[in-house]
Amino acid sequence: MKCIKKNILSLISNEYLLFWALGLTAGIYAGSRNVLCDIFPDLILILIIIFLFTAEMLIAAGISSGQRNSCCCNEKLFIFVIIPFLILFLMGNLVTGVYESKEGSSIFLNIFDYEKEGSSVVKNIIIEGRVSNHPQVSYGNLNFLLAVDKIYKGGPGGAPESFLKAGELINVKLTDPEGSFINRDDCIILNGSFKKIHSKNSGYGLNSYDIIFETEYKNLRKIECLGPLNKLFTLRSRIYECLKNAFYRYLKSENACVAEAVILGNRNNIPDCVMDSFKKCGLYHLFAISGLHLSFFVSLIYLIFRRIRKSIFLFWAVIIFLAAYNFLIGEKASTLRASVMAVFILLAGMMGREFSYRIILYISYIILIIYNPLFLYDLGFWMTFVSMAALVFVYPVMRSLAGNVPVFRGGKAGFFVIKIILVTISVQAALFPVLAYFFREVSLIPVFANVFVISAFYPFLFILIVSSIIIIIWPPLGGFILRSASIFSGYILKTVRILSRFDYFIINFDNFNKASAIKYYLVFIIILILIRTALRRADNGK
Repeated sequence: MKCIKKNILSLISNEYLLFWALGLTAGIYAGSRNVLCDIFPDLILILIIIFLFTAEMLIAAGISSGQRNSCCCNEKLFIFVIIPFLILFLMGNLVTGVYESKEGSSIFLNIFDYEKEGSSVVKNIIIEGRVSNHPQVSYGNLNFLLAVDKIYKGGPGGAPESFLKAGELINVKLTDPEGSFINRDDCIILNGSFKKIHSKNSGYGLNSYDIIFETEYKNLRKIECLGPLNKLFTLRSRIYECLKNAFYRYLKSENACVAEAVILGNRNNIPDCVMDSFKKCGLYHLFAISGLHLSFFVSLIYLIFRRIRKSIFLFWAVIIFLAAYNFLIGEKASTLRASVMAVFILLAGMMGREFSYRIILYISYIILIIYNPLFLYDLGFWMTFVSMAALVFVYPVMRSLAGNVPVFRGGKAGFFVIKIILVTISVQAALFPVLAYFFREVSLIPVFANVFVISAFYPFLFILIVSSIIIIIWPPLGGFILRSASIFSGYILKTVRILSRFDYFIINFDNFNKASAIKYYLVFIIILILIRTALRRADNGK
């Protein structure tokens, strides 16, 4: 029993960054449920954080480097785990309070509360702004986010009477989108009404409310984008449309929508039947722009500038590209995670220092969750981090286990297939609760699907990346290269359709909640620790 306790304490001390991330997550989630916000005012929270941080610094400074190596596990646990956990827990509450305060001071909410007069609708409102995401059709309506610049109160005959500067985002719902043609970054002005709707999952709190703007397409008018910032968005729109038009010009519609999702991050044009097929095969993650995409892009940058020996130049070239690409596709959790990790890896390489994927993963998680706490409710956020965690923690254990099985001791011929199988099992085992919670179903055929599809997806993605870069410079040549991608995309779509027909390989989960996910991960981590401990003992015995 003492040995088990010692191993657990040692694991916690070594994985202290994991508990920092857990503390921040728990603080944000608890704050979103109003656990501490009503008990501790923000000023008291700040004072407590300062006090704990000061105590941490004093304790750490009181232990010399020689004593630190010899201090007991309990002292390490207190210094590197418990106090930082409490600090980040309270910081999470504080961050949540800032976001709730920002939402509470929304100009749309204030206008609604001032104008409503007992009704749940405020009519005759005119707003002007820029479409900030890709419009999506849902239940016969067209929905999108609008970065509102000005709000007008309609006068007699619907003419603008006076306006207020806004600078906030609002959800817009077009109830009659027949024939509508709206793109991201379009500047529009529209006349409609504010509505207050109940929304459990859109923000913080158990009973949160959203203000949406509802109107018909006939009340919408496109206008010219003015100002230097809007010029930048106009440039983004032109580059996006250039690539999108090339995809649909040189590829069939079904292949083009997949290319648009894989390169530009817009899945709205993928038919529902195709999307369902990828979900049933466990290949939904292929649409996420992640580290694989960025690694191809970064490799091309190094290839282009290979004659330049200065690492600082290459570093800033990659940074500029990452910033530009994130701006082009919009705020995607998977791309932000891959970009942050890439920056840390490049920094370590430039400084000539070793790095740990484990530590970089923890730090990236903390940075992103502070940047946008609403990522806690984002499927893409959890899929990208859980998948990466599976590669960092689970895959090495699976590879060690496979090394002891005779059938997996083949030569180089089967190494690629074996690696795909092991990676897929590792990722699916880690993603199981995420898929069961968000999709309410889990497929049992991803191992076979990945073996058949991944080998074609790599060249497909490479062709798309190379052709996309060339299309911006010389469209005819880029289009010529792009045509070859249809060979691989056609194979991928046919394979996915065939494999998705095996419905009996899909397990449905109607009552899988957060508590079930937590229980699964606790058991999963314990099993992983036991297997890793047994493997280490077996290696030491040899």
